[in-house]
Amino acid sequence: MVRFGIPSGQDGMFFYVIFADDVLSFYPAHVLVQIMIGIDRNQTDGIAHAKPPKLKKQNQKQMDKLKPVNSHQELLENIKDKKQTYLLLYKEGAEQSNCALDNLKRIATHFDDITLLKADVTQVRDIHTEYGITSAPALLEFLDGKFSKTVLGCHKPDFYKTVIEHNAFTASNEKDKKTAKRVTVYTTPSCPHCNTLKQYLKKMKIHFRDVDVSKDQQKAQELVQKTGQQGVPQTDINGQFVVGFDKQRINQLLEINA
Repeated sequence: MVRFGIPSGQDGMFFYVIFADDVLSFYPAHVLVQIMIGIDRNQTDGIAHAKPPKLKKQNQKQMDKLKPVNSHQELLENIKDKKQTYLLLYKEGAEQSNCALDNLKRIATHFDDITLLKADVTQVRDIHTEYGITSAPALLEFLDGKFSKTVLGCHKPDFYKTVIEHNAFTASNEKDKKTAKRVTVYTTPSCPHCNTLKQYLKKMKIHFRDVDVSKDQQKAQELVQKTGQQGVPQTDINGQFVVGFDKQRINQLLEINA
């Protein structure tokens, strides 16, 4: 809700503007008071109440991203033939477990090609014993279907995101036996092709630095000097620039077989 006063008429009477639910309304000061204290429609001479802005509901996709597993056998079926899998062992209702679960949900939608699982230890009793886990929450990592390591306790969303991204990048490089290339992507928030390019690089497990030229004029000028182009996206791959989302050229420079 946004409101402010403006004088109107010879008597200098203030009218207040209320912007709520995409509706712009004008009210005299005395009517505004009635509205704000909750007087009903009949007591305000037929003037409808200004409704407060509605809160957005939490993204349901985030809520469903962590797939529940109900047994160790079901876990094995989910990690089979998967490059990277994470399982959160948590205790329903426990503060630290709820913290870890909520923070993982917040970053889960960043990883479409990584399997994220969860199991409540009060209901599933044959997983934690299999891996020697004695406390919850515990995040178990599986690489190529094999148990790799455990992260205990609750951590911030960015910590979980870094752990998953780092291991995805490392696993990809070890598999391909290639030297990691230095990749910098120059973008702006309003550029749809920029977002498409970044999503593609993430999908291909390519680590890159994102430079927002709308916020860094020096970088923007340097980019124009190097390429002679002002548009975005532009990608610097070990000193070679690709203008736009040229998928074929990007695949060639990054040695992606797609």
